[in-house]
Amino acid sequence: MCCKEVIMARKTIFFCFLILLIPALALSAETVTDTETGMMWELADSANTMNWAEARDYCESLTTGEYSDWRLPNRKELQSIIDYGKYKPALDKEVFTTANGAADAYWSSTSVYPAGKDDPATDAWYVSCVDGSIASEAKTAVHYVRAVRGGQNDTGDNITVTVPEQSSSNWMVGRVMPIIWMAGKSKSDVKIILIGGGVEQVITESTPNDGSFIWWNIEAPAASDYSLAIMPTDGKEAAYQTTQGLFSIAEDAGFGSQVDLQDIIKGLQYLSGQNP
Repeated sequence: MCCKEVIMARKTIFFCFLILLIPALALSAETVTDTETGMMWELADSANTMNWAEARDYCESLTTGEYSDWRLPNRKELQSIIDYGKYKPALDKEVFTTANGAADAYWSSTSVYPAGKDDPATDAWYVSCVDGSIASEAKTAVHYVRAVRGGQNDTGDNITVTVPEQSSSNWMVGRVMPIIWMAGKSKSDVKIILIGGGVEQVITESTPNDGSFIWWNIEAPAASDYSLAIMPTDGKEAAYQTTQGLFSIAEDAGFGSQVDLQDIIKGLQYLSGQNP
């Protein structure tokens, strides 16, 4: 093989690699859904720059695409929508509106914790929309914001749902769903709510915060945009609540139909005392 052919082969391999890094995205009027991670993104970024605390408040008060459970994405989540084959913006312009943040960066929810365990985190990570690079800066600095829903905040204090998993979870109407979580710092009983499919449905008003609950009969419209909210019943622990998603619920296609066996196995392992 001549030198020119070697160079062409290397370029082909490189571009194939870049294609693998590009997220699979589904577009709607106001939102973008990453079909690989299951997370739903705000189509347009914020109109203005803001500091980190303002960015968090902006997301939590946002209502768009008929959803109000938006949040500030963590660093890894922001990196998941970066297209490293593009520059300024390092995003798919055919999908995302980047008029405001194209030459700047987006705040992440991920704080930079100092050496002292109990010291307050004064810095946070941001992701550059120019080239996808990451860096940290004081939370008083200003950047643009792109909100996300689905997935979970990555703090050790919050409740964290492990089953159902986001993105690849598929469940059937009328079947059983084991719900498994880690309590974090929450001590009170919890309320579990299903959100999506055009409904907000309470699965249980209160159950012990012991890390598991069995939903014996899934009753919900078939849809692919579901998330699960687990919140402490004690209002003083409201900061520890979480929302996990997105996952799908489909009509029962009968015996032998595809269900999320991996999540069911994890649930059974947990209930039998094993660590899934």
